Amino acid sequence: MQLLPAKVYLATYGASGAILSALPVFLPLILLDRLAAATYASLLVMSGLVTLVLVPLLGPATDRYGSARVLIVGEGLFLGNLLFGCVLVAAARAPVAGWAVHYALSGALGALMMPARATVIQALVPEASLARYLGFESAVSVSGRLFGPTLAGAWMIAARPSDGYFAVVAVWCMLWLVHVALLRSLLKTRAGAGAARPAALAGWLREAGAGLALRWRLRTERWLTVQAGIELFAIVPAFSMNLALAVKALGWGNVWLGWLQAGCGLGLVGANLVAGRITDRWGSWRTAQAAGTACVAAMFATAAYVAGSQPWGACVAVCIANFAIGLRIFCGRAQRRVALPKEYLGRFAASHALVNALAAQLGNALAAVAFAALGAASWYVIGALAFGLAVAMTGLIPDWRILMSLPVAQARGFYGTRGAGRP
Repeated sequence: MQLLPAKVYLATYGASGAILSALPVFLPLILLDRLAAATYASLLVMSGLVTLVLVPLLGPATDRYGSARVLIVGEGLFLGNLLFGCVLVAAARAPVAGWAVHYALSGALGALMMPARATVIQALVPEASLARYLGFESAVSVSGRLFGPTLAGAWMIAARPSDGYFAVVAVWCMLWLVHVALLRSLLKTRAGAGAARPAALAGWLREAGAGLALRWRLRTERWLTVQAGIELFAIVPAFSMNLALAVKALGWGNVWLGWLQAGCGLGLVGANLVAGRITDRWGSWRTAQAAGTACVAAMFATAAYVAGSQPWGACVAVCIANFAIGLRIFCGRAQRRVALPKEYLGRFAASHALVNALAAQLGNALAAVAFAALGAASWYVIGALAFGLAVAMTGLIPDWRILMSLPVAQARGFYGTRGAGRP
């Protein structure tokens, strides 16, 4: 199979992810004008619970029908749910039951498509290129999702959130057509070349559980997985959403909300561009510690500017906070390249997708519940959680500094061959 079509497919996947990552910026601003904060929080919690409950039930569908087929059908249903959301947004007095159905379907489709997304590349890419493509997919997916808040913020400076929602859906519809056409073409090309189509991961949930168990047996990986799951994929979404909720309650208007969201995205994009050089110069340990300290300080600075109704200061502070968050994410990606036997790649990919997706759902729910219960004070609760977690995890992770700075990491076969950082 030619490698270029697969790269184009992954590029469209990253572009669609970037577009869709703008929706969590628009929807809170739309719904909080129409629903009570507690009702909105309940919708998010329900969506997360639906995903948790249905993953074990819908996961075997990937094994039975194949990851590519499930992904095509799932994205078709996802498109239908997006169009249903457009109808609800257009109807100024849409019933709460309609939004409940929309969020329940979102949770169910997440449970259906999560296994397919984790395994479709393994069904399309030759085994010899699998490790390279898993890394390429990760880079494309993460980088693509950084631009969503920036795009949403730029749109809100000039237009209404509801118009932004419609624009996102329209662009995603066009990308969906290209995405599905490329996927079908890749499957036909592979079949026409005489290569047997690889089966989906047998028992995706079982593989994800095996991957988590493998990580849990490795003492350092155990704590790093917990930290990444909670801090990077729960606290960070809560931080971003809580910012939108708090500023909306202060009545700053969509223009300042747009600048703040653009600051969030630009901070992450900047971190993505320079993280590798900073990590090579300072080392993973120093970069992680400095970024964690800067992140907490900038979060509280943002809270102070928001409380004092100083929008420009809040925009600068939130950009710095997200730049530091990005360094925390990417400094480890630059030098903690996991070197695993090929038979473990699927397990780690499955466990990674499971942890990230579920933690993000819980992070959004945390922000909504905290805001519904505490109002603007929830900003300080989120900041205290992030600060406490950073301090606690730094002390709890055994041998973190050793494994991030000494060749024993390579000797154990868990990290890449390049330098693991200096103490």
